[in-house]
Amino acid sequence: MLANIMSNYFSNNLNENFKPIVSHKKANWEKSGKSLLKKFKFEDEKKYERFIVEIIKYTRENTSSIEVRFREMEVGIIIKSFSPDISSIDLRNSENIDKIRKDINFYFNKEEDKWQSII
Repeated sequence: MLANIMSNYFSNNLNENFKPIVSHKKANWEKSGKSLLKKFKFEDEKKYERFIVEIIKYTRENTSSIEVRFREMEVGIIIKSFSPDISSIDLRNSENIDKIRKDINFYFNKEEDKWQSII
């Protein structure tokens, strides 16, 4: 009886609807082997500088291997996985970094709106 119930599980035919448990929601991170890569471009120097500071803080508080490179208003980030493949922790790090960028954009846009309303 158990063999009948588990026959689908043990068969070599994979279901076409099969999806891995860990999937990356953001298609804008490039996967290269055991790493996730992304380049952020900035036009505003204040946002650029604030992003670098926040990323440095994030990497200090995090145990993952996150490499940051910045030059000429661009920040490159490489999240290197310790496991054989990209882990859910690595994916969560990429999502958190995207949130940092989004928060900085929101904060500085809000500040600009505040100053415009005063003037």
